[in-house]
Amino acid sequence: MHGMSEVHVVELRGVHVSYNGVRALEAVDLELSGPGIVQVIGPNGAGKSTLLKVVAGFIKPVRGSVYINGVDVTGRYDVAGRFVAYMPQSNEPPRESPLTVWELVETSALARRARWPRLWARSVRGVVESCLSMVGLPRSSWSLRLSELSGGMFQRALIASVLVTGAPVLLLDEPLASVDPEGRVSLSKLLAGLASDKLIIVTSHDPHPLLDYTRLLVALNKRVVAVGEPHDVLSRLSPAALYHQWVAEHGH
Repeated sequence: MHGMSEVHVVELRGVHVSYNGVRALEAVDLELSGPGIVQVIGPNGAGKSTLLKVVAGFIKPVRGSVYINGVDVTGRYDVAGRFVAYMPQSNEPPRESPLTVWELVETSALARRARWPRLWARSVRGVVESCLSMVGLPRSSWSLRLSELSGGMFQRALIASVLVTGAPVLLLDEPLASVDPEGRVSLSKLLAGLASDKLIIVTSHDPHPLLDYTRLLVALNKRVVAVGEPHDVLSRLSPAALYHQWVAEHGH
């Protein structure tokens, strides 16, 4: 694991992304550094997931560059993957798959070791055990299939599967979605603890569960609307804009 003093920096410089001619991100300039939690908020279609995939090197911008710790990782998963581990939204992984909790996390560890053997000096079994314990999954759950888990336990298993890579930068897409309010509180505390020595970039619809643990808040709507200290950003975003955003998404 990395020492607390180690700083990790993700930079996006003039990033534009289009899908089939439709703009997804426009002129995004950001410098995100950690350890600590960075939250990216915005309405559906704001480009939050796209932003994470650009940082992970899965998507190559039409224009612009991405650097991690000064290394150009633009559109290069093979380079970005040395620094980052990406967790998709919980509706993307195969919930119905026959994998158990242990197998999910072990598969992630083995894939990491196969791709970057030099980054591994530890027993896979030991790392899987410690990560499952770290995210608060009891041993009794390790042999359960993913389909048998509650929303909160499933999210913990997914977090363990990125944690096991040892990557210093974690990209978590909506990690608190589909979790009950009590689960959100405990997951937020878990992420805050993990952020003591990692840069964790989290997308969310609702910034509040993680707000007290967030060092930087980015409001995104294809371009950067606001960025800064969380309470300051929220005070600058008009309540009406935020309200309409939540209403449009949740139908309340």
